[in-house]
Amino acid sequence: LIYSSSRDTSINVWDAERGILVRTLKGHGHWVNTLALSTAHALRTGPHDHTNSKPPEDAASCQKLAQERYDELRGGKPERMVSGSDDFTMFLWQPEAEKKPIA
Repeated sequence: LIYSSSRDTSINVWDAERGILVRTLKGHGHWVNTLALSTAHALRTGPHDHTNSKPPEDAASCQKLAQERYDELRGGKPERMVSGSDDFTMFLWQPEAEKKPIA
């Protein structure tokens, strides 16, 4: 999934493979200008684990290792996202499953 936010106070959840809008998250009263994912560290670092070990040379092995790190980070739970707005609110979401904030 890919997430986007804008001045219309909503967050859009997109299916990256099909290029379609999956759901729209609403709750903020002003521009949504900050999004943070619970899996951001694994997404940013990919196969690199910061132990000075060399990642695999081939792309397929790197992708497999990155997916394993991502899955381990999730721990079988849904990805969570925090959004922040110019209305001074923050919401916690499970964007894969819910249209409303969980906190």
